[in-house]
Parts: sequence; C-alpha cells; structure tokens
Amino acid sequence: AERGGAWTTSGSTSVSAGTGRLAAGAGQSAVAKLAGINRTDVAVHATLTLPALTTGGGTYVSLATQNVGLTDYRAKLRFRADGQVEVMLMRTVNDEDVILGGYLLAGGDSAGTSVNVRLETRGTAPTTIPAPFVTTGR
Repeated sequence: AERGGAWTTSGSTSVSAGTGRLAAGAGQSAVAKLAGINRTDVAVHATLTLPALTTGGGTYVSLATQNVGLTDYRAKLRFRADGQVEVMLMRTVNDEDVILGGYLLAGGDSAGTSVNVRLETRGTAPTTIPAPFVTTGR
C-alpha cells in the first residue's frame, strides 16, 4: 500500500500488477487489512470484479473503515444469484452487524463487470457516514 504499511491477509490472496485478488470457496472467507493506519477521517475506494455470477445464497464483499478489534463501519455488498447487488451500510460491534441503511444497485451485476465502491467516515462520537457510493463500471 502507498500508506499504512504491509497488508495483513488470510485466506487465498495474491497480488499481481498492483491488483489484489481474494478468493474463497463456499462458506469461507478471505481478508486483506491495512493495520498500520490509525485515522478517524477516512475514505476507502475499491474496484470489485467477480469473475462469474454467484450461486446459492450469494457472495458477500465488505469494505471497512475505523476498525478497532471486532468493531468497524462497513459497506457490505451482497451479489445475489439473480444478478442483483444489495448495498448495505453497516456498523459492526463485537462482530455483530447492525444495518444502518441500504439499497439495490441500479442495473445489478453481470460476470466480469467492475463495481466501484467508496466508503467514507468522519470523526468519532459521533461518526458521520455518508451512504456508500457504488457504481458499475459499465
């Protein structure tokens, strides 16, 4: 990473040509974290691409900020088998999710289409969180 030091990863992860790849089978997780950043005002941006449409209960991808232990704020996307993408703004406290809001992404998803996600958090007590900004790369 340009800032924050080395990534800490678990699960099947790799990096090639500046692009990180996380892969997990059914019921499994893959995680990449930047532990070397300690800020309250943060904007995180990622481009996500699923190589194939999901099946079953869907594929979940989260982008988190202000992580302390098992507590954080996150944009959580659920790629559904019907091609729809649910976007949820969440606060996770002690590994328990609380949905603060959400919507369906207009246009849904198709295999190989990029989805751009931006999550921003500002301050503490209170923390201000604009709705996650999510667009497709079409």
